[in-house]
Amino acid sequence: PGPILDVSEVTPGPGLANRHLKVQCSRGTFLVKVNAGPTEVLAAERHGLLALREAACGLDLVIPEALALGELPEQRGSFLVMDFFRFLPFGPSIPAVCERFGHALATLHSRGAAAAASVADGAHGPRYGFGGRDTYLGGSLQDNTPGEDFAQFFIERRLRPQLERATLKFQYRYGTTNEANTAIARLYDRVLARATDVLQPLRHCAPSLLH
Repeated sequence: PGPILDVSEVTPGPGLANRHLKVQCSRGTFLVKVNAGPTEVLAAERHGLLALREAACGLDLVIPEALALGELPEQRGSFLVMDFFRFLPFGPSIPAVCERFGHALATLHSRGAAAAASVADGAHGPRYGFGGRDTYLGGSLQDNTPGEDFAQFFIERRLRPQLERATLKFQYRYGTTNEANTAIARLYDRVLARATDVLQPLRHCAPSLLH
């Protein structure tokens, strides 16, 4: 990209797993995401961006291109270089822009269903889990072991792990008592039971590619 002319912090806010740097070079402006964890975290994001760009081909959507992935010196983390987009207010054109965006996003989801589905030998129906490639929510690993039931997949691969992390964080921060543990366990069970009921109609919905 040529010599670096300027670097500025553009991280949206505190508490994020990544730092975001706007890097201006002689040949363009780029966004560099920096993560203190292993390279696998940003490698998973890179694979997601590649899949989205492939599914969005020909649509009125712009997906940033992942240009470079690497490790920082002295095992201080990893970085991902991608296109930098400057976001501008829509102004008076917002209804038309939003309508086009909505149609393009719906098409992306329908195309992504084919890309995201992975059917095992002898199995029938859609598969969920991004082809078995694990991804991350912030710095939290998301298990993408493929499944054929979306309700079960979402509860066991998404909701239950987050509830377990939240429970451990609560116990670490505030300590534990029998009363608190009982209340947390009841809330935990209620959330899972309610999610099971709500997701029943979607057990075999078409998978979509999301980011």
